[in-house]
Amino acid sequence: MASLLPWLVLYLISQLHLVLGQTNASNVFIPEANTIISINLPDDGSNDINFYVSSPDWYQYSAIGFGSSMANSVILVMYPSADRKSVIVSPRFTK
Repeated sequence: MASLLPWLVLYLISQLHLVLGQTNASNVFIPEANTIISINLPDDGSNDINFYVSSPDWYQYSAIGFGSSMANSVILVMYPSADRKSVIVSPRFTK
């Protein structure tokens, strides 16, 4: 089950488009993964997307996917740096 959790998180985030059309901010708590994901679209007219991810440090990575499906989407993969003092955010594009 643990190996499926990152994909479950990506799926749940991909469904946020249903909520984001109704509000500027969305929070998701995934109890099985002990993970919190928040996405905010500011009202300042910018094209910014602010996001916050909190998950246990025993996960090797966390990810946020954008789009209505896994195919042809952007995924931001986040993992700790080698010294564990910062976070690496690596954009990925799926086919």
